Amino acid sequence: MKSASDVKTFCDVCKNNVSGLKQLISNKAKKDKRNHNREDVGFKLCEDSFHCYILTLTAFTSYLTEFGWYNTYMGKIESVKAWLISAEDNVSVAEDMFRLNHLNWSLFMWGLAIEKTLKAYLLFNDIEVPYTHDLHKLYLLTNLKVSEDLVNDLKEITTFNINARYEETKYDLYKKATKEYTDIYVSKSKSIYIWIKDNLKV
Repeated sequence: MKSASDVKTFCDVCKNNVSGLKQLISNKAKKDKRNHNREDVGFKLCEDSFHCYILTLTAFTSYLTEFGWYNTYMGKIESVKAWLISAEDNVSVAEDMFRLNHLNWSLFMWGLAIEKTLKAYLLFNDIEVPYTHDLHKLYLLTNLKVSEDLVNDLKEITTFNINARYEETKYDLYKKATKEYTDIYVSKSKSIYIWIKDNLKV
């Protein structure tokens, strides 16, 4: 188990990275608001930093799960709120990516937001949070009841998370993320995200 000091240091680094990257992406979105070319080379200037942002979020999620942050640094409610704040950051970036027409990254960030919100729900209800990105598996651990269609949506949204992480499958997600497809799944993702939050009374 890491010490409280170790966890605080790590979380401070994450917070600084997330804040800086969010501002960078926001500034770029404003600058390019008239340019919706999916192949916009200008965005390449901050693309490497955006990848670092994703790695930071991934490490943050892993660290919380592996070392039980709320046991060493903060209480359960504060930890749940931290997961939800991180999910809100993901939603903000997802919306920026959509405006910039980087549709595959928008889908990826929506998947992250739902994953973290589900994990916040599990933590709040004293259910062990597993190390997985599979939204369907996370849902099965909850006491939430959904339709078969929504279960299938969770399985599909999980592919955004997995496919965007690995070089062999990134292009598959890029091809899948047409404007029509992304419009549908951004709408579905937003509804699922809000629905989970509505069931989580923190």
